[in-house]
Amino acid sequence: MGIRQANLFYGYPFLELDVIIKTQEKLKARNNLEPLRYADPDIKRDYTFGVKRIPIGDDSGASLLCVDLDPSDTGSYGQIIMVDYEMRVALKLNSSVKEMVQQFESDLENDKYSLQEDALADGVHWLKPVREIEPGNWFNSPRWQYVNTALKNS
Repeated sequence: MGIRQANLFYGYPFLELDVIIKTQEKLKARNNLEPLRYADPDIKRDYTFGVKRIPIGDDSGASLLCVDLDPSDTGSYGQIIMVDYEMRVALKLNSSVKEMVQQFESDLENDKYSLQEDALADGVHWLKPVREIEPGNWFNSPRWQYVNTALKNS
């Protein structure tokens, strides 16, 4: 993987195209049929990864930003989801790429991102989202506390 110079939506750096293609090739060979422990209603929870959940961003931790081409009956084709593959949790973030871009613009205007100073000192323009909108930190965010409640009750 190449050097990351910046991140964008929800603080996720985009994956390079060759990484996306290699990931899709691996998934064609074997889907992860392990069900999710929790998924928002618009997301099918019977599997974690498959060729129709295309990763586009990686937090270099335990979660991926994905375009979901296999939503539940109530979901939207092409919706943007976050999949925490260690915790097996999936959250719907936006109904479309267009909505994600509009949300990003709104979040920028409302000061929900800042430049991370230590990264800037190294010449990297790294956006740090506020906890409220950082899906990779869902377990510590008031926005997604309903997931913790659902996991405790299951």
